[in-house]
Amino acid sequence: MSPGFTGTTYLDYLKGTFDMLYREGCNGSPKLMNVPMHSRIMGKPGRSEDLRKFMLYVKEKGGDDVWVAKREEIAEHFKSKFPYMPRHLAPGHPISLGK
Repeated sequence: MSPGFTGTTYLDYLKGTFDMLYREGCNGSPKLMNVPMHSRIMGKPGRSEDLRKFMLYVKEKGGDDVWVAKREEIAEHFKSKFPYMPRHLAPGHPISLGK
């Protein structure tokens, strides 16, 4: 993000991204949204406030249908659903490793 990325623009970006992914998820294709938290971005009071507003927006709009998680929690979830098996890829992966 450029230094001129204002808090309001940041909030609009987060909401727009969330709304699009939420819509797609409601249509049967769950999504993951990453929120950039670099100190250069979030180290400004206005941007931190907009992150707080965004989290309230997610809670209000998504309710219990949205899982807000840390990267470690996502990795653990994926690992439990798709345990490592040598020479195998996740179900539905378009590339086959063969035998």
